[in-house]
Parts: sequence; C-alpha cells; structure tokens
Amino acid sequence: MDVGSIVSQVVFVGMGAAMFSLFYYAASRRERDIHLQWRDFAARRGLSYEAATGNLFTRTTPTMQGLVGGVRVAIDSYVVRGVESAMSFTRVRSTAAGPLPVSVKVERSTLLGSLGALVGMQDLVLGDPIFDERCVVRASDERLGRTLLDAPLRDALQRWIVTAPQRAAFSYDHGALSVEWQGIELGHDALDAAVAVVVAAQGAHDRPRGAPSN
Repeated sequence: MDVGSIVSQVVFVGMGAAMFSLFYYAASRRERDIHLQWRDFAARRGLSYEAATGNLFTRTTPTMQGLVGGVRVAIDSYVVRGVESAMSFTRVRSTAAGPLPVSVKVERSTLLGSLGALVGMQDLVLGDPIFDERCVVRASDERLGRTLLDAPLRDALQRWIVTAPQRAAFSYDHGALSVEWQGIELGHDALDAAVAVVVAAQGAHDRPRGAPSN
C-alpha cells in the first residue's frame, strides 16, 4: 500500500470520526435542552419528573406525571422507526374515570383532510365554523362524539392546535385519552395547551349523557 492510499484512509477515518463527534455533540446538547425544559415544566406544574437513562443505543425518554386540575396526566415521547428514518412524537395521556363508550379522533385539518371531508371521510361536523375548518373529526358514535366534543373541549383543542407542530392528533378510545404531535416538545406553551385538552376532555365525559354540547 502506497503512502497516498494510507493518507486517504487516514483522512477518511478522521472525517468519519469528526462527523460522529458532531452528531454526538448535537444529540447530547438536544437531550440536555429537553431535560432542562421538561424538568422546569414539571416543577412549575407540580408534576414528578424522571430523566432519561441508558446509553446512546438503549436510551429511555424523560417522563412527567401527576395531577392537573384533579386529572392524572402522563407526558412522554416515543419514536416511530422506518426503514431509513425515525420520527419522534410528544404525547400527553390520561384515563377517564367514567369513560364514554365511543372512539373519537380529531386531527389538524390539512388539504388532504379537507378534501376527505368533502367526500364524506369526516364523520362529524359540529356546527362550529372555526373548529370545523381547523379539525377533521372521526367518531364511532355521532351522539356520544358530540357529547364529548363540547364547547370547552373544542376551545382547548383549537388553542392546542395553534401551538402544536405537525401531525397533531387527539384521540379518545372508550376513556383512553391521548394528545400527540410530531417532535419532542420544548415549548411550555404547547405542553400547557396539550395538558389543558386532556383536562377538558375529562370534564366533557363527566357531563350528563345526552346533555347538549353547547
């Protein structure tokens, strides 16, 4: 092997090591930012906080949990891995004390969602012009879906959707509540708004069955 080949290999290995170092530094800094922001948010909202643990390849995610407005909430993140990429999501979850027997999903309206609504893919139009424009709703039962999506919950959903990034979705599955969106959220306003959705949904299911939604 000539000197030129050796030098080329050394340069190649050095570039690889430098790229890995930059990636590791960026990932470590991002994780530090998440830790600080989530720890501070948990302290401000009176939630318990558990930091991420493990190494680079078996890392857990940080979690927060506790009571907000008498509603027990849990906040964490998860990763959806594809063949060539991975996508992180933030989620806020809770369980209704007296669940309604209905499945409801609310997603931020997109061009595709708007076209779907025009051809009947949207199950519910609530008669709330701003909400109906911003959200696509699917429900297994129209009456119970309307009971769940009362005015306070619709308002909370709209405030959250305005702050949340892409792929924002709310789901209620027979009492299992979940609010999730793409990315690991650092903004306290978005986290506050997501928690408010879960609390509002808990209040909605406590309404008398068959009561008007407005």
